[in-house]
Amino acid sequence: MKAFALVALGSLCLQLGSASASFAFSGLGVSTVASLRWLVAASLMLVAVRPKVRGRSRFSWTIIVAFGICMATTNLLFYGAISRMPLGNAVTIQYLGPCVVALIGSRKITEAGWAVAALAGVALVARPVGYFDLWGLVLSLGAATTLGAYTVLAGKLGREHSTSSDVALAMGVAALATLPLGLPRVSVPTARDWGLIALAALLAGILTNLLDAMAAKRTTSRGMGLFLAMDPLMAIPVGMLLLSQVPSAVELVGMVLAISAGTAMVWTSGNSVSPSKTGTIRSESDSP
Repeated sequence: MKAFALVALGSLCLQLGSASASFAFSGLGVSTVASLRWLVAASLMLVAVRPKVRGRSRFSWTIIVAFGICMATTNLLFYGAISRMPLGNAVTIQYLGPCVVALIGSRKITEAGWAVAALAGVALVARPVGYFDLWGLVLSLGAATTLGAYTVLAGKLGREHSTSSDVALAMGVAALATLPLGLPRVSVPTARDWGLIALAALLAGILTNLLDAMAAKRTTSRGMGLFLAMDPLMAIPVGMLLLSQVPSAVELVGMVLAISAGTAMVWTSGNSVSPSKTGTIRSESDSP
């Protein structure tokens, strides 16, 4: 269960980083915060890791670029969502992506049943009542789509070089992809804004993606999809404690249903899919 522990820690870092970034939305805007977060995260990672650029195959660069664009897109869509709806709700809806990955990879009727139960839980969270925001829902569903791709691509990193070097280059791609969104207002951030962005970059940018990539080498893409049930589990207390976002009874039921179903899929799947047959992980000795 080492992969599960890595994903759980990454999920906590992600939610804490997201909450930190949300405090800068009002002054800078969602796209600027996302852009500057990637700029800081990529700069720190590239300096610390100093990845080799030469000697990489076309396949390696394709995965790195695709992963970087996927990270940038997911981040932009997710930040847009949490600027319009509570953190726990947005994260639970976003969990649809990994759920679909898990459903596609399921080989047992019980696993498919748990996936459907998880989707039902998400439906309770996304129901159109109260503070419902259509664009918030659309952005969350968009983030769910790219997060599903993220769970698949994460396991393909580190095949030719270390995982950390691939992640560092992918972060550079994400920074370049979002840079045009942040440049127009690069002189606006205050010292407080830079502090929040730096904290978000460290927690949600560097640590989360490194931990996820390391976990993906120890399990299948389907396993990653299931383990990401930790995201909404971590988002609920973070949203309540840091953002004063208390879910309603129905929303809480939906969150618990989605999280429980995802956990049940992990428990019942066992070793039904051999990692060596998926091509998505390598041996423990290949870890960075």
